[in-house]
Amino acid sequence: MNGDRIARVRHVRELQERVLRAEWAVAERAAADAEERVRRLAELRAESGAKLAERYATGKLDPKELLNDAAALDRLDAAIVASIARSSEARKSAEARRAPWQARRTDAEALRRLETRQAALERAEAAKHEQAELDELSGARHGRVAAELAAEDHNTDPAVTRVSTERLRSDG
Repeated sequence: MNGDRIARVRHVRELQERVLRAEWAVAERAAADAEERVRRLAELRAESGAKLAERYATGKLDPKELLNDAAALDRLDAAIVASIARSSEARKSAEARRAPWQARRTDAEALRRLETRQAALERAEAAKHEQAELDELSGARHGRVAAELAAEDHNTDPAVTRVSTERLRSDG
């Protein structure tokens, strides 16, 4: 009986755990996407900076182009900083979603263990009752045979006494 209630609660906890895991997965994906964007922007910044330095070193760049390219790099740097901030917030959000999921997962695992333990206890209790019934049947049979033997012991006929003794040996 208790096992049924535990199973129902476990089922609810497992459903809640699945929902929380899905929410965490969405937040985790958003954090990974934001981190990937930071990585791509950083690569673009490194490539652009290297190209600008190369053009400047060769002298193929006039001051006006240098200022325009430097301003573009500054905008790229600002985009990287903003992207890092968004990535950090997305990671915090993913971690905040992970904690409830892990707690619910732990609850569901504990309920699975409790359900297993409860089932074992119920099986042991059923076996105990079954053994008690068998013992009762055996005791009743033994009492009936003993009563029959006692009644036969009052009979002094040697043939009846010999048959009763043989019967006791075969029943015992």
